[in-house]
Amino acid sequence: MVSIYQNPDHVAGLVQQLFNAPLITESIQENVGDTTNSINVEGGVSIATQANVKVPLLGNAGLKGDVSGAGSTGQIVATGTRSTQSFVYSQAYYLNIVRKELQARSLLKRVDSIDDAEHLQSGDFVEYQATFAPSELTTIMDVMTPDLVGQITRWLHVKKETALFEGYDSIELVKRAAVTMNERAEVNAGLARDVVKALQADFRQDKTREYYGNIVSGDRSLTAITICDNAHFVVDDEDRILDGVFTVLGKVTSSPEENVPVLQRNKLLRNLSPDGVDTVINQVTGMIQGQTSTTVGGLKIDNLLDLKLASRVAGTSIRVVPIAIFV
Repeated sequence: MVSIYQNPDHVAGLVQQLFNAPLITESIQENVGDTTNSINVEGGVSIATQANVKVPLLGNAGLKGDVSGAGSTGQIVATGTRSTQSFVYSQAYYLNIVRKELQARSLLKRVDSIDDAEHLQSGDFVEYQATFAPSELTTIMDVMTPDLVGQITRWLHVKKETALFEGYDSIELVKRAAVTMNERAEVNAGLARDVVKALQADFRQDKTREYYGNIVSGDRSLTAITICDNAHFVVDDEDRILDGVFTVLGKVTSSPEENVPVLQRNKLLRNLSPDGVDTVINQVTGMIQGQTSTTVGGLKIDNLLDLKLASRVAGTSIRVVPIAIFV
């Protein structure tokens, strides 16, 4: 199990609640052993000798010798061993414990189809496998940064105003008009930058990201709107979730809903009518696609950019706050 996203606070909290015990992050085990070896040696020596020797002045004499002795030696050897092991309990270990315990207590609901999601309620633990797609509006906000929008706005204004210079005969009039044009262009660019910054704040781009998990069963599909905190991605690339099929362990925050507006989680933009958003999006899409024709090798290609922006999440969907995303 390799995680690309994991909320350590959620995992730690679940472990403590499930087992009603504090979270152990590290433990030390020490083994001590003593060994004693003793060696004792006991023994005696006895030597008796008798010999006839010729002693001057005395003639032959008999000599008897007797050597005897007893002794004891001992040796004690003591050795000691000590080993220390340190164990660190990682988030991967605790995630595995949480999943198994939730399954053992029948608290984890597997979602593989719309039927599985029919009776889900806010607060239910779920696990599902899906392929993911980003929110189209969020993707545009990633690309259309405030500085880029400001530069585009400035360029469009300058391009429009420059055409008016063609009727000027005096260089002084051209310079004066150029100064006025640049001032207006900078004002418009600054306003555009501020508007985009306000939109990004309403979309909460810096804190969270919204991904659409597609769970397919037969000819019916369920969308799991997975709301991730940017800070809890284990990898540096938040869009790694788009690179394959991943499993999500999370908690449901809403019962199944139909055709949910994509701006529902926004504080200000949620007040816009979805029908009105549809109208604006259709107009913008038509304008963009109308300008994306090109000619390659004498062959004209229309609608080079197929831009699809939806105001609603089509079909049935649930909202999930993930605890972990892994493969």
